[in-house]
Amino acid sequence: MAMAQLFPLVERVPDGWLHTAYDVLLLIESAGVRADDPRLPPPPPDVHHALADARWARELHRAATRLLA
Repeated sequence: MAMAQLFPLVERVPDGWLHTAYDVLLLIESAGVRADDPRLPPPPPDVHHALADARWARELHRAATRLLA
């Protein structure tokens, strides 16, 4: 997300970099799993708290990589 803010125009984002912060969601989708799949960890009760969101993203990433294996 920081790169998207530093390079606000899509054509200025470095090659190979996504312009959005949906990389964990894309990983989940590439595993053939929907975002509401019960095998994924549920959102934290304090969603939109930066640290809670970061921990949730870490758990989503771990779950998605297990599903891809």
